[in-house]
Amino acid sequence: MTWSFRPGAVALSVVLAVIAASPFASPPPPELGHYFFEIALSSDVDGNAQIYCDLGHGFNESDSSRQPLRAKRPPAICRFDLPTGTCRLLRFDPIDRAGTVTLADAKIVDREGRIIRRFDSLQFQPAHQIASLTPKEGSLEIRTAPGADDPYLALSIDRPIDLPSSLGWWHRIKAALPAFAIVFLAAFAVAGMPLPFRKIASWRPSERPRLIAAAAIALVLFKLWLVSAQTISAIGGSIVDDESFLTLASSLLSGQWLGPYNQFTLMKGPMYPLFIAGVFLLGIPLFVAQHLLYAAACGLVSRALKPLVASNHLRFGLFAALLFNPITYDGIVGTRVQRQDILPALVLMIVAGFLAIYARRAEPIRRLWPWAVLTGVALPAFWLAREEGVWLLPCAGLLWAAAAVAIWREHAPDRRARLALLVLPGLLWAAGVATVAGINWHYYGVFTTCEFKQADFKAAFGALLRVTPERQLPYIPITREVRERLYAVSPAFAELRPYFEGPSGEGWAEIGNWVSHLPATEREIPVGWTMWALRDAVVTRGHGHTGAEAMAYYAQLAREVNDACDRGLIKAGARRTGFLSPFRREQLIPVLDASQRALTLVFSFDRLTAMPMASVGPPDRLAFFADLTRGRLCPAADGPRIPPKQRWLDRVRLTILGCIGRAYPLIGPWAGGAAVFALLAAGALALIRRRLPYLLVVSAGMLGSITAMAMIIALIDVTSYPAVDVGYLTGTYGLWLLFLFTSWLALAEILQDRPRPPLD
Repeated sequence: MTWSFRPGAVALSVVLAVIAASPFASPPPPELGHYFFEIALSSDVDGNAQIYCDLGHGFNESDSSRQPLRAKRPPAICRFDLPTGTCRLLRFDPIDRAGTVTLADAKIVDREGRIIRRFDSLQFQPAHQIASLTPKEGSLEIRTAPGADDPYLALSIDRPIDLPSSLGWWHRIKAALPAFAIVFLAAFAVAGMPLPFRKIASWRPSERPRLIAAAAIALVLFKLWLVSAQTISAIGGSIVDDESFLTLASSLLSGQWLGPYNQFTLMKGPMYPLFIAGVFLLGIPLFVAQHLLYAAACGLVSRALKPLVASNHLRFGLFAALLFNPITYDGIVGTRVQRQDILPALVLMIVAGFLAIYARRAEPIRRLWPWAVLTGVALPAFWLAREEGVWLLPCAGLLWAAAAVAIWREHAPDRRARLALLVLPGLLWAAGVATVAGINWHYYGVFTTCEFKQADFKAAFGALLRVTPERQLPYIPITREVRERLYAVSPAFAELRPYFEGPSGEGWAEIGNWVSHLPATEREIPVGWTMWALRDAVVTRGHGHTGAEAMAYYAQLAREVNDACDRGLIKAGARRTGFLSPFRREQLIPVLDASQRALTLVFSFDRLTAMPMASVGPPDRLAFFADLTRGRLCPAADGPRIPPKQRWLDRVRLTILGCIGRAYPLIGPWAGGAAVFALLAAGALALIRRRLPYLLVVSAGMLGSITAMAMIIALIDVTSYPAVDVGYLTGTYGLWLLFLFTSWLALAEILQDRPRPPLD
């Protein structure tokens, strides 16, 4: 058996060796015991204080330290362990409940007591559930808000604080060198052997599709290994978000559809609870199922493009770029139990289906109908997942129209059958939506998939929004003064007065305090919370035994308020429906600015981190999360820590995942600028040659949908509540990555096309 040198084996061996050695070369877990946040504290109640240090991964429990506080004792010097690294931001939780804390002499010191950085009282800024800050001689008195459970301060620092570890890069290289050498030598030796091993190293053309498929599977397994380090950020008691989806899924598993009717039953589409219940029955952990669904969507996109992109390597590169999309493992969005987690997969599946139908339009119909069914299943799933699904219309509409026009122009003998097949996704979408609405009508007496899409509820809230307040307050169109006028003209709304003007209204005002910046006692509720407060008030008043009863009340409320407005009994604008506050001319510039900020988030991959957040909530609710998700929960602040060995391995994997994620913001803006240039060049050439390339339509449609979503978020951000956040943009990141690819293909397509002769 002879061994032969093969140049390709060197590259393959280096790649395998780097992968094997990377855990050993990864930065170690932040070491404790080198540096401390030292501060003098006293409190009037028992509780816990905690310091968070952002090392570039956002605030998380792994990079935090806590100390107990005892009530009514003299000020005590507390030392909080700080992790090593470059600290970019600091957050200080003075206590974990309502109370008054006094602090003084805050500084960072090393183990010998040398001062690294000192802080004065002006650097402590209120961030959440802080009622007041009162500077006193040499100290700062902090009073947290009534009922506070997570008050904290932002500690302003003018420059990052370097807290270096004793383990530098040279030590990491030495630690990784043995693993690198062993794997490299073994792989290089095997790659030089004769058959059957030689086939792996030589990459013969006949074997490339199989090798690429194997590489794709390996990438998926590698990603699953990395993301399995991300524990679930459970938020117990989140009755309008995370826990509500699990509660609805639990009802589905019990055979009770979405459970007894209340203000939460039909507040959101049922797709995500259906997904949770389905994967639970399959015995698959929820987060594993979400990553597998997304990996399948990436594979479908690559497969759909095969007739248009012959190069296996190009399509594999696209698959890899889509697979490691940072939004799919973002520690703020991707580790929570939220419906946004399945949106990237559903969006890519819809796009893949339409791409495949166009690319295979001349093939036998039997090869087209699976793609039509795929699109027809993904469309209602997407529509039932969130309420603002209209943003995908520019992309889906253009892709559908392009396929329909192409089929019509080719005059195939079975053209009508092919066009009918193109209608199938729309029929399946209508059937899926109607089925869910029919089931809701059977159980709750209201034919809708979500009450935020139901006409009576939209009309009622729109009627409240049309009333013109005497004084404009940001984000609060339905002010307390407006409510007082409404009580006088609407008997239905007057029934809710004890709720809005009592402790419940004050509670909602406290929740929205971070937006309104007004005392809770004024009971000014931002509109983003007014819609939930209204639903809660209606059910509390006794109008929500069934969906039909609740909708009848909303219809009556809309009639009374609209009639009073139309008769001039109350100052108001034109009739309206829905939940967006009235748009004013002076808000145009802020909307454009918010749109730009939203687009920048997508284009730059900013604000994404692989580090999960801590779980919060009572133990029984956290156990509920662990039960239905079949996953590991991120420890709560007062819960048991992850065992040391698991914590070390998690840190290694999260570090690798973070390094991959940081490549996107480094490359993304440059690649985005180049892709936009390619799109503009392709568009100019298309005008000159009077031919519209298909991939130019695809790219324009995807960019149009991204822009539409940014505009929707901008309108909400300016009129209702701050909404420019990656959580609302999850479905657009995959489209952006695909746009970076298709825009260049569009330019190549038009360059390869022969220009048409000029007209006589």
